[in-house]
Amino acid sequence: MTVSNETKVGALTAVAITLLILSFNFLKGKTLLKTGNYLYAVYSETKGIKISNPVYVKGFQVGAVADIENADPNIASIIVSIKLTDHYNIPVNSVAVIRENPLGTPSIDIQLGDQKTYLQEGDTLQTAETKGMLSGIMDKVTPVTAQLEKTIQSLDEVLKNINTIF
Repeated sequence: MTVSNETKVGALTAVAITLLILSFNFLKGKTLLKTGNYLYAVYSETKGIKISNPVYVKGFQVGAVADIENADPNIASIIVSIKLTDHYNIPVNSVAVIRENPLGTPSIDIQLGDQKTYLQEGDTLQTAETKGMLSGIMDKVTPVTAQLEKTIQSLDEVLKNINTIF
């Protein structure tokens, strides 16, 4: 029994399309089977976090963002799923903070706590909001701009006085 060329081409096309879809999802950071160590973090604002962004502990990458979904219809809070690459002992009082990077992608930094009990698979991390780099700069620039406005007003009055003299 011989297999026709059309059947061979059809089977090869089906395999190629399947591999294309699987590899595209792999590059996006999604896996076909949801296995591994997952932790969750609930944020009020994700600051541009996307699926497959890195997760660090003390500068060492321990995982990646696996999924992002809203917790309620009002989008008051957003649940971020973190897939760890291995089993790590992360204390219960650890805090997950989103670190913004002006030159790259934002990441999640887990700041380890000091308790002796550790998070288990499926537990939720505590979160904290941090100011971005630009907001920190703006906090320092705001008093300077107020002084600059006063200086410009006084300079304007001086120039008006000089103008009335001439």
